[in-house]
Amino acid sequence: MAMVLVKCSVFRAERLYNCLMTRRTFVSVVPLAGIAAVRPNVLFSLGAVPPGIAGALAKSAIRFTHCFMANPECPAARSGILSGLAGTRAEATLWPSVMKRAGYRTVFAGTWRGLGKPEDVGFDVRKRPAAELPESPFFLWAEEDGGQSLAAVESSAQSGRTIVFSTVLNCSGAASLRDKDVRVPLTVRVPGLGKAGSTSPNLCYLHDLFPTACELVGLPQVKTDGRSLKRRVRDQVFCAYRDRLRMVRTEKWKLIRDEKTRETQLYDMAADPAETRNLAADPAHRGILAEMERRLTEARRAAGEE
Repeated sequence: MAMVLVKCSVFRAERLYNCLMTRRTFVSVVPLAGIAAVRPNVLFSLGAVPPGIAGALAKSAIRFTHCFMANPECPAARSGILSGLAGTRAEATLWPSVMKRAGYRTVFAGTWRGLGKPEDVGFDVRKRPAAELPESPFFLWAEEDGGQSLAAVESSAQSGRTIVFSTVLNCSGAASLRDKDVRVPLTVRVPGLGKAGSTSPNLCYLHDLFPTACELVGLPQVKTDGRSLKRRVRDQVFCAYRDRLRMVRTEKWKLIRDEKTRETQLYDMAADPAETRNLAADPAHRGILAEMERRLTEARRAAGEE
């Protein structure tokens, strides 16, 4: 079967799960070849999940506390998850098509918020959230189904062989690159791997999920802007809002620049997580400001903006 290429339009920005990682240390628990041999299912749950279901999942999973949307607008964020891209490409290979090519049953459940129809991006079947689970191996994308698909997996015999990614888009519509507008919750579970009930502060993107899933199930990597954090930890993230705002963030420092007014904001995210004290004009932080401006310039260049 030929790889399916489709047109993909997402806003420009820069280009996760690593359940074997605690900050910058990798700990091997089970070889990936062993995971691929049992053909794990994959569930991607997008949307709010009832507290009881979310709490039960968290006990057996890892919560990523610093996951970001490369663009704060939801159409671009959804496109990024599907394609693994943070910027614009003439063509993109999509996550469902890769899973289908590998023999997975690709199923969509819930409310489709993307362009066109689920079938247009590689899903074979569109089902009701409450319907029984697909035959294994499956790739199930559940969007705004109230956690029904996740609950169905967790209460079934498939729970122990299903990789779960669960997140919620932050669709505030605000023209901002503050953490409250671009940072999203992410919970990931891979049966048999990682420390259940733990958290990871590692910086990552939603568009890292596609390449991470490929690695976890043993599929060849597709060229994307994302990366599986099993291989490398990010030391920064870069986010963009249309042609106006750009942001680069490390674990401790954050720089936001308005490309129209040239206003610059610098925040110490460890001391000021609410981003209330702009340090850009503080002489004591002149060196940090220069370093973050250098990082922003390099990130923009890597994204093809300069």
